[in-house]
Amino acid sequence: MLKEKKSQAALEFLTTYLWAFLVIIIMVAALIYFGILSPSKLLPERCSFGSEIGCVQYVVKENGVQLRLKNNAGANIVVDSLSVSSKSGELSCASPLTGASWEPGEVKDVPIVCDFQGEGIVQGEKSKLKIDISYHAARSASSFSKSVAGEVLAIAGSGSVDSGSIVFGTSCKDIVNKGYSVDGTYTIDPDGAGGTAPFQVYCDMSTDDGGWTLAVRALAGSQAHGVSSAVGTLSSPTQGTVAKLSNAMIINIGRSTSSVYETRFLFDTFTDRFYHQWNNGHAADFNNFQPVGGSDAKQTRKNSYGGSWTNEAVQYSAGCSGGFAPFSRNSQCGTIWYYTGCPTPHSGFGIEASCGSTYPPEGNLWHRSGTMWVR
Repeated sequence: MLKEKKSQAALEFLTTYLWAFLVIIIMVAALIYFGILSPSKLLPERCSFGSEIGCVQYVVKENGVQLRLKNNAGANIVVDSLSVSSKSGELSCASPLTGASWEPGEVKDVPIVCDFQGEGIVQGEKSKLKIDISYHAARSASSFSKSVAGEVLAIAGSGSVDSGSIVFGTSCKDIVNKGYSVDGTYTIDPDGAGGTAPFQVYCDMSTDDGGWTLAVRALAGSQAHGVSSAVGTLSSPTQGTVAKLSNAMIINIGRSTSSVYETRFLFDTFTDRFYHQWNNGHAADFNNFQPVGGSDAKQTRKNSYGGSWTNEAVQYSAGCSGGFAPFSRNSQCGTIWYYTGCPTPHSGFGIEASCGSTYPPEGNLWHRSGTMWVR
């Protein structure tokens, strides 16, 4: 009889409280699933690597990770590669630590710039990143590389990692091909080691398949861009000052990834874009909009990114007496040009609607502000 009463009491207890236990378990599982009770959020912030590399300081920012690392390997090492991964997989990142020589006991400040777009790295929230570093001893060959797995768990802060010392690629096209997709400033080196020192450019990574390097910012009221040398500093496509890269650098950027490259014109107050494709190894003289050496060069042109290329030749119309300085033959309908050697008020970029053309619908677009890009 006593055993029956105990069994009945146990059954009543389970019947009474089982549903409550199940509800609690479901609620906790839901909180973990939606990240509210994520174990990583409950753990303290940390930065850890293997015994060979010590993490002195660390911070996660809007565009990457800033680390201060110490070489504890006991020998001079050379870093072969550095990769960063989040919970969704490997990220597109760059760091000057790759390829660097590292003395034993030396402490290095290591900026790592990453494309965090769509990766769930939210300012003010704790994020976990895995960082793998491969290296080899300086006295041995790179085939004897070793790997160190590291992890950073930290609250993402505001601000940006200084990317000035990081060379991302030879051009914006090269960078977008590596997986970067955020518009902004990047450091490039079009002619590689031993040539012109790396420099910063503005990249459009989101329109027309991305990879466009800002080459010229022209303003109505100025002819300052009509020279072969560099003018001012290009920092934004909407900046209020005239600036351009040198002709030689524009050519280097265009030809750094392919002998066939494109240029693009955008006007501040006209929605259509204009594209030119330079082929057969010809390099354009962007001062006079003519082929180097003055002879015709083969090119193709289109007035929309999804449009068809039109084959034509390029020829320079000298100064105002010959018309303008176009990107196609003189009097070409709907051609792009800019003023060179013309008196005031001629300035900026323009579109010539000649030959009875109905394009552009506004008629001649003269003295307009705009930008030229190269890819």
